[in-house]
Amino acid sequence: IAGPREVKAGLLLSPEQLGRALIALRRRFATVVVDLPSSLDLFTMAAFDLADVLCLVTEPLSSTVRRTAELLKVLEQQGIGADRVRVVLNKKGWHPQCLQPAQVADQLGSAVPFALPFDPDVVECAVGAENMIVGSPKSDFTRGVTALAQALVQRVPAS
Repeated sequence: IAGPREVKAGLLLSPEQLGRALIALRRRFATVVVDLPSSLDLFTMAAFDLADVLCLVTEPLSSTVRRTAELLKVLEQQGIGADRVRVVLNKKGWHPQCLQPAQVADQLGSAVPFALPFDPDVVECAVGAENMIVGSPKSDFTRGVTALAQALVQRVPAS
């Protein structure tokens, strides 16, 4: 589902309408991917309720990992079990002082099955409006995203 072209148009969509649209898409397609904002609101919760798998993307910064840990607790309180959640570490190796994947897993209290490496070409592609997968198909980042997509489509269980 494409985001609205104008901010005002986004106010016209209700969580119930989003839910109905996702249900219709699930009937038609084997896999539906929804990119949600990092905020927790009625829209994200509606999408979470319908999801088979949630990918929570975090970065190797203590403050970001702390917020991800808080979100994991909230999801658990809402009845969304760890079996439905996959944590994705983005920008691995971004800076020498960033957390390592094992440190992130320790702080979260759960495995981090996917780690996408930092790649400055991602920024270059975004600035140039080029797709990273098409623009740099052999990069470590592209290989990581491809592996993540394949694992999600195959419904790989949580580790």
